Amino acid sequence: MVCILLFVILYKVKADSFVVKDSITYVYGGVEFKDDTVEIYAQKGVMDKNKIILQEEVKVVTKEVELRTELGEYFWNRKIILPKEFVITKGEEIIKGRKGKYFMDTLWIHDDLEYTHQKEQWHLKGGEGRYVVKEKMVLILDGIVFTDIDDSIKITGKKGSIFSDTLARIEDSVRLFVKEVECSGDTLIYFFKKEIAYLQGRPQIISKQDTLRGEEVFIKFSKSDIQKIKVVGKVEGKRWKGFR
Repeated sequence: MVCILLFVILYKVKADSFVVKDSITYVYGGVEFKDDTVEIYAQKGVMDKNKIILQEEVKVVTKEVELRTELGEYFWNRKIILPKEFVITKGEEIIKGRKGKYFMDTLWIHDDLEYTHQKEQWHLKGGEGRYVVKEKMVLILDGIVFTDIDDSIKITGKKGSIFSDTLARIEDSVRLFVKEVECSGDTLIYFFKKEIAYLQGRPQIISKQDTLRGEEVFIKFSKSDIQKIKVVGKVEGKRWKGFR
């Protein structure tokens, strides 16, 4: 038997069965929740005056994203609490985290953030951060590791912001690794489509035979390899004989 509940605050719950005890409603089997902004599917649910807790094969669908997890809490003020691992997809973007919350088109990730852009073919990991849906922006607050799809380019830093198909800005103790070349500095801005990186703040380049320093470094990439490096302002260099 399929049961449907309609409430004054304009949402609908559908399930195979439900039990009402005191002021709490328990729903089981093929649970579907819908209001004017979201659709949620799960196998179990518990409802009270503030929220619905959904369990097992939870899927949340909004106009912007699709979210999957095994446990979620949806509050009537449109906030979603994610106490377990979750995956959110938006077109070519995939965001993962251990726990977080989603509210007002912003996803807060509290631990083990992972972000992959399938079309641009790059991936990043971090600790804590947030994803702003409409701006397609990821903000990393607690350590960041940025790589292209085959790990040919690796960028690390303490914090950063990524605009999904435009640029990455990595800050604080930045290091860039490309094959046998290592670069370091305070700030790195990487333009995806142009394959150009700008390194500022005491930038340094180290290879097997050379060390270069300056005020700014411009790096041009081609197919995940360095095509050209230009150092500007108070340039200092050193060449090492033999192998380092």
